[in-house]
Amino acid sequence: MAKERNTLKKMAEKKIRADRRRREKNTVIFVVCGLMLFFAVIAIFPAIRNERTFIYEDGAYIDPSNGKTYCPADMSAYLIKTEFFEDDLYGTMRGDKVYTIPGVKGRNWLVRQLDDDLYELYYEENVLLPSISEFEASEMYLFVDEPLILYREEIKDKTELDSIVSLLVNGEKTESIGEFNETYSIRFASEKYGHMYFCFEYVITDNGSYFYDHLSFSYIKANGMLDGYVESLKEQRDNEA
Repeated sequence: MAKERNTLKKMAEKKIRADRRRREKNTVIFVVCGLMLFFAVIAIFPAIRNERTFIYEDGAYIDPSNGKTYCPADMSAYLIKTEFFEDDLYGTMRGDKVYTIPGVKGRNWLVRQLDDDLYELYYEENVLLPSISEFEASEMYLFVDEPLILYREEIKDKTELDSIVSLLVNGEKTESIGEFNETYSIRFASEKYGHMYFCFEYVITDNGSYFYDHLSFSYIKANGMLDGYVESLKEQRDNEA
């Protein structure tokens, strides 16, 4: 009887040891699998977060994460007015980095970096780009770029801004403007569209002064509206000479 009890005891101890080894083995397997899953998630997290590769189709790009289509805005008319950081990185378009825009909610607007200081604005296809009257300009800058120096005049008076916008919208268009003498850049800024500028040009020719609209490729008679600011720019340039 004692011998039988000893045999049963040994069998029970053997089973306990086998169960313990099985549990230890399962624990090791579970830990290893957990670590593998953890490192896999860490490895793919950047891709999930900001390495979407946009798909090119018919002049636009499709975001593979949501199927939205993005179109490029005309760089002559719409320029970016912000800075971008790695935290804003959203994906790539043909190898170029694509950023979300700081302070702009949603994904209706994106920015593609074409070069170190060259950015292109993209808009979701259901978004309508604003006209100059819809832009609600709060400031206007008239400037000329020269090597190392930027000469600029600012207009913030609402009455004056409204007059300029009204002329851009309703002014007389013409094709015959004469020979170019001087060209100045115009950038409108807006609180409504704080991430971009709306751009025109101010051209002085033998026949007078004109606004150039990049979207309609048309010249609008300016009737010398900005000539006073042009003279101020020239004085700035002369004073620096």
